[in-house]
Amino acid sequence: MTYQYCEYDEKRFATALRQDSVNGHLKWDSAAGQSVMVFRSPYGEDLLSQMETLCAAMTGKPLPEGCFQPVTPEIQVRYLTAVDKARSQGCPLQGEGYRYTVISCLADGECCRLFAPQQNVMNRPFCDVPVTIQASVEPVMAGGGPFRRLRLWGRRQEFSGFYHISFKMDHPDDYPNGGISVCCGEMTFPVTKEMVREGFCLPASEKPRLLFRDGLQIK
Repeated sequence: MTYQYCEYDEKRFATALRQDSVNGHLKWDSAAGQSVMVFRSPYGEDLLSQMETLCAAMTGKPLPEGCFQPVTPEIQVRYLTAVDKARSQGCPLQGEGYRYTVISCLADGECCRLFAPQQNVMNRPFCDVPVTIQASVEPVMAGGGPFRRLRLWGRRQEFSGFYHISFKMDHPDDYPNGGISVCCGEMTFPVTKEMVREGFCLPASEKPRLLFRDGLQIK
């Protein structure tokens, strides 16, 4: 199969890519009966400027039907017909923390043509899907010692000098290492996937601050 990136055709379009608020799938607007390619790339990355290179990388491979398949180490693609779109109520996500881009296409024999989208502010062919995560930073209380005294539920509690930091997320494998940083005094360090899964304690006299990079959405 060969793949060609063609100029915009008003009769062939796919645009207004978005995430459905009910099932979480990707949805888009397109002309009736048209097939599309849905690309997954790093969060925030402009894919449209790379389309000719990606078509060259895909040439020689069959249509990526049924699931997302690799084009490059960082970019994946899936081919969906209008029937696929209706059956799945869109396109199921292949993870959070990525940019998804939809391109109208026409597969005819051994050639598949991908049509450049017409972009405007209201109808973009791409959307960024952040990793959603819930974070908690709580003081660890102790039974005694020379610590600052606090009151909790009417009982006197003593601060141990440690804070417990924990996270909750639906898809921990989607978390990018270093996506969160912890600031404690003059020290800043990245949070790894293992730390997100297990949580950790940190010695600190004041509550540590969390910094989140693009691609993470805090609940």
